[in-house]
Amino acid sequence: MLYSDKENQAGGSPVELHAVVNTVAALGLSKGTSDSGSLFEISGRKIASTRWVRSSGALLKPDTSFTPSAVLKKWDDIQDMSKPAYPTGPVDVAMALAGLPEMSPNQSAQPISFAGQAVVVTGAGAG
Repeated sequence: MLYSDKENQAGGSPVELHAVVNTVAALGLSKGTSDSGSLFEISGRKIASTRWVRSSGALLKPDTSFTPSAVLKKWDDIQDMSKPAYPTGPVDVAMALAGLPEMSPNQSAQPISFAGQAVVVTGAGAG
């Protein structure tokens, strides 16, 4: 049996290279596989696959009523996973935004203010 020369970080069993090779070969040679874009973790004697899960989310109108407070008001809808979707590609934005012109302005929760507080902004759209 082939093993890697390093043991996994948790101090468990070494990764068996034949498991990696067999998994790559099975995915690469299979016709009609639906695992494109999947992430696989191969560790020890276990192989695990992840899948994307997306909430139904919330649609907010991108006008002057689109504020952090409006996002906060919809936050429960944004993270509600009671009706999940298991996407195989990106969201169909054209379909999602079809009713946008008829939408009413966003409702806001209590205004969010950082007055008198130190705020650190990372990223800031650079990159």
